[in-house]
Amino acid sequence: KGIKRLRGTPVSRKLAITPAMLGAMARAVAMTPDNLRVWCAMLVCFYAFLRKSHVCVGGATLLVPHLLLQRQHVVIDLAAYAISVTVRFTKTAQYNAGARTIVIQGVRGGLLDPVRWLARYFAMVPAPPDSPCFVARDAQGQLRPLQYAALVGRLKAWLAAARYDPAAFSGHSLRRGGATAAFQAGVDPLFIRLQGGWSSDAWLLYVGMSPVQKRQVTLRMQQAFLRMPGLGATPAVRGG
Repeated sequence: KGIKRLRGTPVSRKLAITPAMLGAMARAVAMTPDNLRVWCAMLVCFYAFLRKSHVCVGGATLLVPHLLLQRQHVVIDLAAYAISVTVRFTKTAQYNAGARTIVIQGVRGGLLDPVRWLARYFAMVPAPPDSPCFVARDAQGQLRPLQYAALVGRLKAWLAAARYDPAAFSGHSLRRGGATAAFQAGVDPLFIRLQGGWSSDAWLLYVGMSPVQKRQVTLRMQQAFLRMPGLGATPAVRGG
């Protein structure tokens, strides 16, 4: 155990997808119906802090098929300009613990506006309420759900097209990226934990502090020092 502490290999986590990366991908990719399907799945994962098993089949979804979101679970409210995502089952909410609803608010005019993209996709590829949410029609006209390999493969290809190293990212980078972006935007940590369905403080392992946030730690310390008696003035520096 001691040798492992000293010589052990640290856990290698994939990097978080950033808003800038999403923007670069959106500008680099032609949004065909199939690409739009993958793009919308990525945005829902990013904004709702979802695992990839909620939007595509393969991997964990084969073992727990009710992880997969259906079309009826992702509802666009144009009046409120928001998306409601009903998550029935997660890694930490099992045994019929109850569904939770995540609301993704859109902002008109933004490149990463999820409402605009999802409304466009739903109009292009209509589907029954009980079908998987992110589907495409094959050559025979049958609806086929998004596959895990297609999601990750497309993500890596788009990152490469936008001049990022695809090897540093995976499907989980979307969940981590959304939580990190929320934290760096100043969202209350409690809201991040609740939306992501974390039952502990494990979500803290996902997020990273931006350079501005890192500077705030010692900046606020020193601003407090300036208000303390005897610490507000800089003494003359003695020679020698």
